[in-house]
Amino acid sequence: MILLILSYLPSIFCGVHVVRSGREMYWLIIFLMAPLLGPAVYFFAVLLPEMTSGRTARGIGKAAQRAIDPERDYNAALRGLEDSPTIGARMKVAQAAAALG
Repeated sequence: MILLILSYLPSIFCGVHVVRSGREMYWLIIFLMAPLLGPAVYFFAVLLPEMTSGRTARGIGKAAQRAIDPERDYNAALRGLEDSPTIGARMKVAQAAAALG
C-alpha cells in the first residue's frame, strides 16, 4: 500500500503544478495512467525548460560565462569598434575596459 502511495506522490506534486500554472489538463490524465513515467516526462518537457529560462538561471549563466571568459565583452566591443568606429562603439569599449578594471 505504501509503494502505491509513493508511486503516485510525484504525480500529485506535478498535478498541483499543472493546476496552479494553468497548463493543459491532459497532463492530469497522463499522471493517472503512468504514475512514474508521466511526472518524468512532465519534468523534462515543462519544468526543466521553465527553470532554465528564468531570471535567476540567466543570471547564473551570465556569471558562469564571465568566470570562464572575463574578457568576452571587451573583445566583442573591440570587434564592434573595428566594424564601425563610432562614439557609441568607443563608449562600449571604455565600459568593458572599466568593468575589467
